[in-house]
Amino acid sequence: MVDLIDPFLTFYGHHPDHNRADGRRETEALVTRQGLIEDWIEGFESAEAVLDCLEEQGIGATEFVQLVESNVQHVIDGGTAYVQNESGLLVPELMRCHGS
Repeated sequence: MVDLIDPFLTFYGHHPDHNRADGRRETEALVTRQGLIEDWIEGFESAEAVLDCLEEQGIGATEFVQLVESNVQHVIDGGTAYVQNESGLLVPELMRCHGS
């Protein structure tokens, strides 16, 4: 089953030269951006705020949108339908195949 947040996930940006302080900052950045993304999905934040945050953290907004689009298409191709929720956002709905 696909969780609503799955296509929007960002990941920890580990670098071999990171020290503990760098690791803490990256963890805080990950928590911040994922929190904003979750708030946007739930209708509490704007897409602009999410994209601004990504850009501020060195993640290209255009690349992120393209990646999300690709992720959603992959989920759909895998048999998960997306339906619009009450706030207009597309959310996954499992397609059930009925045998004959």
